[in-house]
Amino acid sequence: MSYSLHIWRFVDGEPVPMDETAIRAVLGPVTVGGIPNTGLPEDWGDLEAEDGGEATVYGGAQELMFTHCSPGRILDLIAELARRTGAAVMPDDCPMVVTSEADRRHLPEAFRAEAIVVAPEALTGRTLQLLIAPQPEPASAPPSPPTRT
Repeated sequence: MSYSLHIWRFVDGEPVPMDETAIRAVLGPVTVGGIPNTGLPEDWGDLEAEDGGEATVYGGAQELMFTHCSPGRILDLIAELARRTGAAVMPDDCPMVVTSEADRRHLPEAFRAEAIVVAPEALTGRTLQLLIAPQPEPASAPPSPPTRT
């Protein structure tokens, strides 16, 4: 199963550029063909992680859109990028994810009420995967039959 999501950094409801150095540090090593020495490409192309995960990336420092994201390391890198840049993560058909309650007030008003706050240390690829594709709770074991004494 693959996922699509966006990351943006907002201040007072408006998107602002993310730290380009952080983007290069996190995504550069997994960008097929590398990242140009200056600027960020509008159409990056593909990411390939060491676990075989893949994604296609579009955008620049103000917004990055990831499509066809594999579970695993690619989602870990997206979560890491959000933590490093203070960006919000928005998987398709899910509320935005921010890393502090204070960040909620910076989101556009239409997204504030439903935003989910996840502490930075808990924002991982696995967290994003569970948000995108929740797993059912394990069924509880039936009660044991009474024993005779």
